Amino acid sequence: MYKFVHMRLEVLIQFGYTSDFIQHRLIMNRMFYLNKPILLITFALLAIFILHACNKPKGYRTESGLIFYVYGDQSKDSTAKVGEVIKFNYKKYVNDSLVESTYPGIPQYEQVMPGLFYPYEAGEIYPYFRKGDSIVLYQEADSLLKRRLFYPVPSYVSSGDEVVTHFKVLDIFSSDSLAGVDMNEEYPRAMARNRKSGASRLKRYLDKRHIDAELTPDTVYIETIKEGQGVQVEPGDMITFRFTAKTITGSVFGTNTGEDDVPMDYEVMSGFMPKGIDETLPRLQVGDHVRMYVPAMKAFGASPPPGLEKGFQDIIFEVEILSKKSVEN
Repeated sequence: MYKFVHMRLEVLIQFGYTSDFIQHRLIMNRMFYLNKPILLITFALLAIFILHACNKPKGYRTESGLIFYVYGDQSKDSTAKVGEVIKFNYKKYVNDSLVESTYPGIPQYEQVMPGLFYPYEAGEIYPYFRKGDSIVLYQEADSLLKRRLFYPVPSYVSSGDEVVTHFKVLDIFSSDSLAGVDMNEEYPRAMARNRKSGASRLKRYLDKRHIDAELTPDTVYIETIKEGQGVQVEPGDMITFRFTAKTITGSVFGTNTGEDDVPMDYEVMSGFMPKGIDETLPRLQVGDHVRMYVPAMKAFGASPPPGLEKGFQDIIFEVEILSKKSVEN
């Protein structure tokens, strides 16, 4: 290397360059090589900044005051037209807590109506949707609660809350019939996804909340609140128990734990309970107080029971076994 540099110096001198110029170039070259890592980092940060600027979301404000941001609206496709049906997944958060999600089940299908039909509701921004877009919508609970809305405000929304909904637009259909065909094709796909991911989805939920629960072979997790000292529950036993049933997001759809409520009698493994619950009851004994975390396909699957608006929901079934007797007796 030294020999190569020395030869370059001789060539420069032969071409008439002064020693001061040559020394200056050597200093500049040395500075470049010493600072090369810094220059590379600078160029990398600049590239990231440029890419981020290109993907910067576009912010909008509707006439009713809704604020939302559209990511990826560089698509050449036109926005959704009135009468078309949009297919999308969404996650809804209240004060950073997830309260609704279509991802475990099937996407949402909604017909686009003029925005004025849904002032300050999600439907107001549907005409802005393009296939492939990601949209984040912000709603203030106080504004929701004081308005007359097309859809009622969910019970989990209180004054002072902020509701943030993340949409991912999957497709746009020109008619109800085309959307219906696609929806029918989504059901078997959703069932397959739930069978495959139910247990792992619940595991993430439990780990995030530091809940210690045992996984059964039936893909139901059992959290023991109080261990009973009674006899084992057997298939065919008539058990008496108190319970609370709710979705994984906290919406209660059944309970008999109130002071005036009567405990429930049930014949174990008779098939009138969701499969995940029926299969788990024989693992308990009289006096047990547990929570069962039941994946959607071991709960109600695609068909929600009364009190639930949507299928494909993981549920939490809290039960306290009070007594049991054999049906033969």
